[in-house]
Formats: sequence, structure tokens, C-alpha cells
Amino acid sequence: MKRVRKQLNKGVTLIEVMVASLAVCVILVGVMNFQYYCAMDARKADVRAVAGRVGLILLENWKAIQGDDAFDPVLVLNYYPGQFTIVNGSGNDGGTGYEPAFRRFVVRVNNMRIDYHVTLSYSDSEIDPLHGRLRNLAVCVAWKRDPSIAAPDRQVNLMTRAHYVPAPP
Repeated sequence: MKRVRKQLNKGVTLIEVMVASLAVCVILVGVMNFQYYCAMDARKADVRAVAGRVGLILLENWKAIQGDDAFDPVLVLNYYPGQFTIVNGSGNDGGTGYEPAFRRFVVRVNNMRIDYHVTLSYSDSEIDPLHGRLRNLAVCVAWKRDPSIAAPDRQVNLMTRAHYVPAPP
């Protein structure tokens, strides 16, 4: 009887190494791509949340004084030292539908590199027999994704109503 001798494979071939390397590279590219888009989505959500926060702070403070024309947003934002800076008065409002605009200015959030273009506007409604005169208050907070774009391309619009007592003539 002849003995059949089996050859044992010792090691791997070059083709097996190349296939394994390709598989690892594909997996790594997929993971890195996923991490990149997760970070970008988190950044977009953060920018939108800050815009909503700025708008809500201004809107609620304006509503607290019943939508009065004497509302000064600079004084409101000064209650948050080190967080907000009023940069300038800009015409880029993003459009609220209320004309004329009551106040326009640019707010820079100090821990971000984005300028928020804020427009405050109002319109007076008819006298309601139950509630008296109501004033519609609107805040539009707009921002640019890309600094090379001339006009803001994203915005948050907030609106509320306040009981308004007009000053006697």
C-alpha cells in the first residue's frame, strides 16, 4: 500500500491578502463616511437650535412688555454676558412677511462662527371684544450655510400674540 501524503498549506497567498485588505479598506471608508455625516448633521442641528434659542429669547422678552415699540433687543441680549454680540444692523432678514421691519440686526453667538440675521416685526390686529387689541409679534432668525452666498439660505420664524395697549395720542 502506498501512503498518500497530504500537503499542508502553510501560509496564505498574495491574492488572499489583497482581498482581505480590500475588504478592510471598504469597511473603514464606510465607517469614516458615516462619522463625517453624523458630525455634519449634529452641527446643522446645533446651528438651528441656537437660532431658535435667540429667536425665543427675543420673542418672549418682547411679549413680556406687551409688544411695545420701546423694546430694545440689545438690552435683552446683554443679560447673557459673553454669549451674544450685536454685530451691526443688516438688511438681510430672510423675509418675515411683515412690513415694515421693526428692528434688523446681526447677532453673533460667541462660541460659534455664524452670524444670525434677526428681524423683529409686528402687525396690529383688529380689536377683539374679549381680549382687546392684539399685536402679532414675529421674529425671523436667518443664517448662511456658506459665507459666499449673498443672502441667508436658512431661517427660523417664530410668532406669537401679545395684548397691546397703544399709547394715548
